[in-house]
Amino acid sequence: MSSKCSITNRGRVDYPFLILCDEHFFRWLKNSNYKSSTISKLMKIKATSLHFNGRHNIILRDQFNIIKTEFPEYLLRAAVFSEDPSPVKDDDDDEYSTYIKHASNISSKNSIPIMILTANPQKDSYILNSHFKDLGGEVSIYSEEDAVKIVNRLFREFEKMIELKRTKI
Repeated sequence: MSSKCSITNRGRVDYPFLILCDEHFFRWLKNSNYKSSTISKLMKIKATSLHFNGRHNIILRDQFNIIKTEFPEYLLRAAVFSEDPSPVKDDDDDEYSTYIKHASNISSKNSIPIMILTANPQKDSYILNSHFKDLGGEVSIYSEEDAVKIVNRLFREFEKMIELKRTKI
């Protein structure tokens, strides 16, 4: 993964990758010690994204509708953007194929890597999926604590922007 990130003078961050969360990540997060801090960080990342402002952290709409019963909806909306799956979705795709195809579609259209965040029991289902095996590295899968590290990594880029703004004052 590239660590290149640029910061604009408008307080926006050119993050090096996008996040695609599934419902399993949020279910795990709900019962973890990382819940509050990770949701807060996702909110700041989404709000400060230069090229994907308001859309940086994505969850597919059907899974958003499921998970919003377990979190305050306003918090979820502030942390993630819910969208319909890519038009490349087939009717017989399972959730893993749908997420992988959607991530690949976003990545190829925007020339940016995608990190899918999930829970440990689902990670192998993504990795063993034939659609994932065909990808050339533009989509990666992270689960639980490793997924939180991905959020923390992006958040550090946000913190760099804040520090840079402070030093210019």
